[in-house]
Amino acid sequence: MRRVTDWLLREKVSDVLWAALSLLVFLVVVSFFYLGISLPIIDFRFDQYTCEVNYVSERWSGIPEHPQIGDTLLQIGDVTSEEFLSSRNIDIYRGYASEKTMPVVVERGGERLELDVHLSEQRFWRAAVVLRWYLPLIFWLLGTFAVLFLRPREERWLVLVANYYVTAIWVAAGFLSSLRIAYAAVVFHTLIWFFLPLVVHLHLVLPNSLMTKAKNKVLGVAYLGAVVFAVLDFLKIIGGNSYFWAVLLGSIFTIGILVKRLIDRSSLEVQRANRLILFGTIIGLGPLILLALITLFLPGSVVLADEIVAIMVLLVFPLWPFSYVYALYRPGARAGIAEYRANRFLGAYTFFAVFLLTFAMSFGAIAVTVGVDADTLAVSLLLSIIFVGLAPILRIPCQRLIDRVIFGIKYEANEVVGIFARRVPAANSRAALRNLILEEILPTLMIRQSALYIVVKAEEGSDDWTDIQTIYTQKIDNGIQLEELRALLERSGRYLPPTALIATDDDWIRLVIPLAVHDEIIGVWLLGRRDPDDYYPREDIKLLSSLAGQIAPVIENFRLVEMARQEVEENKKLQKQLLHSQKMEAIGSLSAGVAHDFNNLLSIILGNSYLLIEDYEDNKELVGFLGEIRDAGEKASSLTRQLLTFSRQGTMEVMVVDLNDVVDSIEQMLAVMAGKTVELDINLANDLPAVHVDPDQMSQVIINLTVNARDAMSEGGRVRIETKPFELSEVTPVAEEIGMPLGSYVLLRVADNGTGISPEVRSRIFEPFFTTKEPGKGTGLGLSMVYGIINQSKGYLHLETELGVGTTFNIFLPVAEEDVAPVIEEDLTEEALLGSETVLLVEDEESVREVARMILMGQGYEVLSAGSGGDALKVARNSNGAVSLLLTDVIMPEMRGPELARQLAARLPTLKVLYMSGYHDESVFDDYVEGFRPAMIQKPFSPLDLSRKVREVLDSHEPIAANLRDVSRPLAP
Repeated sequence: MRRVTDWLLREKVSDVLWAALSLLVFLVVVSFFYLGISLPIIDFRFDQYTCEVNYVSERWSGIPEHPQIGDTLLQIGDVTSEEFLSSRNIDIYRGYASEKTMPVVVERGGERLELDVHLSEQRFWRAAVVLRWYLPLIFWLLGTFAVLFLRPREERWLVLVANYYVTAIWVAAGFLSSLRIAYAAVVFHTLIWFFLPLVVHLHLVLPNSLMTKAKNKVLGVAYLGAVVFAVLDFLKIIGGNSYFWAVLLGSIFTIGILVKRLIDRSSLEVQRANRLILFGTIIGLGPLILLALITLFLPGSVVLADEIVAIMVLLVFPLWPFSYVYALYRPGARAGIAEYRANRFLGAYTFFAVFLLTFAMSFGAIAVTVGVDADTLAVSLLLSIIFVGLAPILRIPCQRLIDRVIFGIKYEANEVVGIFARRVPAANSRAALRNLILEEILPTLMIRQSALYIVVKAEEGSDDWTDIQTIYTQKIDNGIQLEELRALLERSGRYLPPTALIATDDDWIRLVIPLAVHDEIIGVWLLGRRDPDDYYPREDIKLLSSLAGQIAPVIENFRLVEMARQEVEENKKLQKQLLHSQKMEAIGSLSAGVAHDFNNLLSIILGNSYLLIEDYEDNKELVGFLGEIRDAGEKASSLTRQLLTFSRQGTMEVMVVDLNDVVDSIEQMLAVMAGKTVELDINLANDLPAVHVDPDQMSQVIINLTVNARDAMSEGGRVRIETKPFELSEVTPVAEEIGMPLGSYVLLRVADNGTGISPEVRSRIFEPFFTTKEPGKGTGLGLSMVYGIINQSKGYLHLETELGVGTTFNIFLPVAEEDVAPVIEEDLTEEALLGSETVLLVEDEESVREVARMILMGQGYEVLSAGSGGDALKVARNSNGAVSLLLTDVIMPEMRGPELARQLAARLPTLKVLYMSGYHDESVFDDYVEGFRPAMIQKPFSPLDLSRKVREVLDSHEPIAANLRDVSRPLAP
C-alpha cells in the first residue's frame, strides 16, 4: 500500500489522476441528480427486502384504490416482487417514465388487488429533493477544493479526498437505490462498505499518524473486509440493512480514535485539530448514528417524514467534512482574516444548525405522534424553520426601524463605540467632536442632558486646576464651577440619584465620568437625564466609560494641536515683526550713513555761507546770493534731520513734559495747516500723566500726521486729535501685533475720515522717500520721521485704516515716573558767547574743521586743530595742559572721538568735551558713568549754534575725567 500511495502522490501522476477523478465524480453525481429529479414518483414506500408497504402519504391514506401500509407488494409496473428482490439492476420505471399512472399489484388481507397508482411530478421545494444534490455536492466541492488549490502531496490529503469523493457518489446513489434507477443500488451497496475502512484510515493519519507499525496491516484487513462484504451484499448473502453496521462501526471507530487522541499527550496544534475533528464528527454524524441505531435495534418504532430526516442531514451533516478540511489546512497555513472568519463561521453555523435541528426533531416527533400527514408536516416544518431562522436576523433590523421612526435613533447602543472609532478621525476640531457626540452618540443612547468640560492646569503635569473650559453643554441651565467639579469627581463611575447630589443646581446629573490620558485627568463628562427612565445600568456605564477613554486622547490631541498652532502663529508674528524690524533697521542704517556724509558737506556749505555773509554784509547783491545758498543748505539740513530721526540717530532733547502742553502750543498752527475745509477736533484728557519726549519733535509728529490727514480729505472732512491715559493690564491682539508690554501709557490719537490706506501702501508707509503724492508734492519723509521719533521715545505706534472710512494713528507713550519740571529759558547775548579759552578741535574732514576753527576764532577762542586722534594727542602734549575744551567728531579713522576723550582725560583732569556728529550715536555714552551724558552738537550747525554750545559746555558742564568709568589707562605716545 505504501508503494501505491507513493506512486499516487507523485506530482505528474497525481495531477492528472486527481483532475480525471474530480471530473468523473462530478459526472456521476450530476447524472444521479438528473435522473432523480426528472422521473415521476409514487406516493408510497416499501421495504426493499420484504416488499412490504411501510409509508403512504396522507393524500392516499385510507383510500382502497391505493396501496396502504401493511400491504405486500407483488408487482410494480412490469417488475414482479421476485424480480425486484433478486436483482438490483432492474428499473421499476421501465416503460412508465412518461405515463401518469402505473399498475401495481398488492396483497391485502390475503386478497390480491390490482391497482392503478398515480405518478406525481417532483416538487423541487421538498427537502428530500434538495438533499439529493446538496450533500453530494458538498463532498465533491470539498474534495475538488483540495485537488485544485491544496494539491494533495501526502497520505493525509490523499485519504481525505478519496473519502469525500467516495462519499459523494454513495450519497448520490443512495437516494435512488430504492427505485433501482441506473444501477444506483449497485453503486450504493458497493461503495457504502468502504465507509468503515476509509474513515478509520483517515483518523489514523489525521492530524498525525497513529499505529505507525501496525497501521498498514490493520488498514489492509479493513479494505479487504470492505471488498468481501460488498461482494456478499451484492450476492444478497447478508441482510439488506447490514450496511448500517459499516456506518455504525465506522462512526464508533472514528469517535474512539479521536477520544484516544484526546487522552494522548501531543502538541497544542494537534490537540486543537483533534478537538475540531471530534466536534465536527459528533455534530455532523450524530443524527445519522442515531437513525442507524433506531433502524437496527428499534425497527418501526418511530417513523419520521422524509422532510424531517432530510432537514436533519441538511443542517448538521456539512459540519463533518468541513471540520476535517479546516483541521488539516489550518496548522500549516497563515490564513489571517480568512481564518478568523472561518472560526466565526464555524461557531455561527454550528449554533444555527443545532438549534434548528433540535427544533425540527421536536416538531417532527410531536407531529408524528398526533398523526399529522406528511405534506402538512413538511409545509409546517418548512415554514416554522423559515420563521425561526429569520427571527434573530430580522429582530435587529426591526428594532432599528422602530428606534429610527419612533425615537430617532440611528444605531444600537453596542455599535456606539465602533461608530465613534470610525468617525473620530474625521473629527479634526472641537466643533466636529462636539457635533459627533451630540448628533450621533447621545441620541443613540437617548441621553437628553450632558456637558463635557476640560480642566486648565497651572502647568503641564500639575494637579493644580486653575479653570475649566466647556467643550459643549446640552440642555442645561447652569454651568459647573471648578470646586463643584472636584466634588463630583469623587463619585464618578456610578449612577447618581438626584438625592445624592451635592448642589441643587446640579440635580440633573446622573453620571460623572472622568476623562484621563496616561492616568492624568484632563476633563470630566457629565451625563444627565435620559429616556425613558433616567437610569444608567452597569452595562451603559461601562459603554460610556469606554467612549470616554476614546474621547480623552482626542481632546488631548486637539489641545496639543491648538498649542502647536498658537506657537506657529506666534512664531509667524514674531518673524513678521523681526523682518519688519530688520527691514526698517537696514533702511535706517542706510539713511544714517547718507545723512552723516551729507551733513559734513552741509557743514561746509552752511558754515562758509554764514562766514561770507558776515564778511560781505555791505555787498547786498552778494549777500543775497549767499543767503540763497544758506537757505538751500538749511532745507537740506532739515531733510537730513528727518532721515536721522527715522533711523533713531538724530539728536533728541528728551525731557518730562505734559503732552497736552505740546498740543496746546501748536493748536493755532494745526488749525492753519488743516485749512478751511477740514474740521479740527481736539479733545485732551484732564490730569494726563507726564511722558519722556522731545517736545519739539513730538510737535513735528502731530503736525505731520495732521497734514497727512488733510491731504487724505481733498473734499473736506474732520481730523480728531485726542489724548487720554491708557492702562494695558492684559495682552490684546493690538498689543501682540506691535509688541507692547503691559504697563501704563499715554495715548495720542490722530484720526481722520478720509480715503483710507490700501494694504499695498500700508506695508510701505513708514519707508523713507516712499510717497503716493505727485512729484514735487511731498518728500516721503513725513511718516518715516514719525516712526523714528516714536521709536526713539520708546513708544509704540499702531495704524488702523479702512478704505473709504478713514485712518487712525494710535501712539502709546510710556508714563514718566517724575513730574513735569518748569522750563527755564536762558537768553545769551553776543557778548556772553565770547571766550578766551583754548579749544582742541579734532575733525578728519578738513573743510569742516576749517569752518569750525574760523567760527571759534571769531568768538575769541584759541583753537588748536588736528585731523585725527593721533595728531590730537601730539598737540595736547605740546600744549602744556592749557586745553580747556575738546571739540571732536565722533566717527574718525584710526581713533573714535570717545576714545580720544578718554585718553586725554588721563593727562588733563579739568578737560571738558563737546562731541559733534552727523548723527546721534548712543555708543558715545558707553565710557561714562550711568546718568552722565556728555554734550553733543549735530552737524550741520550755524556759527550761533556752535558758539552757544561751546559757551554752555565751558560754563556749566563737569570735566569728563570725573565721569569716566576708567581713566587708568596711560596717555598714548
